[in-house]
Amino acid sequence: MTVTASLQNFSSTPQQVPVRLSADGDEIEMQSLTVPARSTQTTRFRWIPKSQGDAELKVELGKEDRTPADNSITRVMRVMDPVRVLLVDGGSRDEAMRSESDFLRYALTPFALLQGLPGDVFSTRVVDPNGWDQATLREQDLVVCCNVPDLPAPQRQWLRAFVERGGGLMFALGDRVQVERYNTWEPISENGVRPGRFSKRSEWSGAVRVSDSPFFDLAPQVIESMASLQFHHRITIEEVDREAWSGFLFEDGAPWILNCPIGRGRCLWMLSSCDDGDGNFPARPSYVPVMQKLMLFAAATPSGWRLSDPGSRWLEHWERTGSETPPAIEWMARHSGRPDSLMSTAELKPILDQASEASRLSSEIALPRWSGIVQATLGSDIRKMMVDVPPGDRSRELTRDLLTEERFEAVAVQAGASPTNSVDGWLSLVRSRWSGREMWFWCWLLLLALVVAELALQQSFLPKRSLLLPASTSESAPADASRGAA
Repeated sequence: MTVTASLQNFSSTPQQVPVRLSADGDEIEMQSLTVPARSTQTTRFRWIPKSQGDAELKVELGKEDRTPADNSITRVMRVMDPVRVLLVDGGSRDEAMRSESDFLRYALTPFALLQGLPGDVFSTRVVDPNGWDQATLREQDLVVCCNVPDLPAPQRQWLRAFVERGGGLMFALGDRVQVERYNTWEPISENGVRPGRFSKRSEWSGAVRVSDSPFFDLAPQVIESMASLQFHHRITIEEVDREAWSGFLFEDGAPWILNCPIGRGRCLWMLSSCDDGDGNFPARPSYVPVMQKLMLFAAATPSGWRLSDPGSRWLEHWERTGSETPPAIEWMARHSGRPDSLMSTAELKPILDQASEASRLSSEIALPRWSGIVQATLGSDIRKMMVDVPPGDRSRELTRDLLTEERFEAVAVQAGASPTNSVDGWLSLVRSRWSGREMWFWCWLLLLALVVAELALQQSFLPKRSLLLPASTSESAPADASRGAA
């Protein structure tokens, strides 16, 4: 992958800066870059991961200044093999872009299909409804049933076991779906995959929106593009399973995409087809990012990385594996700038469902106030959180617009301050005030006060001495006379 870093020079002179890219503390590449005065320069690094796993990438400057906090930025990347996706096509056709799986294949593997290059997050395989068996599922991470009319009982049992083991499953319902047969499938509560009772496919015109409990975060541009979606047909669902929840809704509030957690995996239901048969979704710019993130979500693989602010709280939900509640989970925080780690435990609390039975557990971890990776472990389940300043906040802070002269003067008036145009002007202004005099001025003033106080004390003692001296002389005269007579 290519790592791009932008360096911003706020000084009035050009700066030659060494820039270093490291992965997990090991240096990958060092460059020397000259950034012109008051401008931005971009540099690029090439990084080839050597193994799978989570790698902490850090770009830092080899130059010290008065603001070292903005001289480095850290990101965590998840390195993995492409997600293996099995597309079960229920409407296979010979014409290009006419089969139910064509649009989804191009959305998931654009580099391989359009450019013939590696780099896709997914690898796809297309089969017809009878072209797969239980052994096929052992080689897949995700199964998508695209407009499949019906599935026999053995295939439904294979898919249920596949999801329970941690696999991802999604149904995209289109015009070939036989709703009456789907309603005879075993529900989720009876070891099946059906989340509720479906109604027949009907004509409907409208758009979709993100629900209050989204599956994942989307860029503002993607959400704006989704506002222009228009659907013409859909299938609705009733008597929804209590564990299911919707991340996307039709504009009238009906579910568009449902998520049904089953065991260690997820089963998604898209109540429309994933091609252009039910709307203009494949023709919109939001189709590729939404479908890619949806597939990663179904495969229980986070897209990119979860990021949290330093010092915030990390809330996680854990699956209950036994009847007894473990007292705590172990978590470890790794500092991005030090080799040592912080290890501790966090309390686990049961989550009660509608039947007042503890089915899941929750934990809340107070994240450290420095950047790094926090890893929480409960049995064999390992989850990680990246702790760093969000890139958006950092970008806004570095590119903050300067105040106009009129606005600057207005702020000064409101604050009761005197604006200046230079550092020398500010120093002159400070020195002109009594609270801004230099220290030597106060020292001389203190010495002068001491001298004045000493003179005043001396003057106050002089009249007393002048009055005392004559009195003592007159008193001593008779004594002297008597001693002389004697």
